[in-house]
Amino acid sequence: MADLACQFRVSTRAAGSLRRVTVQVYEDLAELREAATRYVGAEPGHFAEALGVCHAYTDGGTTAALIRLWKQRLGTSVVVHEVTHAAMGIYRTDWQPDHGDPNDDLENEEVLAYLVGNLTSRIVDRLHHHGMYP
Repeated sequence: MADLACQFRVSTRAAGSLRRVTVQVYEDLAELREAATRYVGAEPGHFAEALGVCHAYTDGGTTAALIRLWKQRLGTSVVVHEVTHAAMGIYRTDWQPDHGDPNDDLENEEVLAYLVGNLTSRIVDRLHHHGMYP
């Protein structure tokens, strides 16, 4: 098991159904990349440039994503980037089948924005709680 700085789960109902996202914060970037590579069964080096990774699930299960973050890069850009991947998976599962593409209607885009905002605020709050920010 990797040496994690912290691990936690957050949840959202911003698109309707309860969805949970697991977040793992890694001490070592190489461990994050290796774990992500193993998880998807990719060739070594597949995540060679990644500073974070999101594995989003669109199977309709309660757990919607696993986000891997590196302790040294927990800034807005990386966190929101990975949260957006998770939010798109949730959006595709819960909202898009019945309401269409977010580009077709501003109201649909609003749901996606709420997902990103809701998940980001919850994750950043938990990162603070775990002492990840000075």
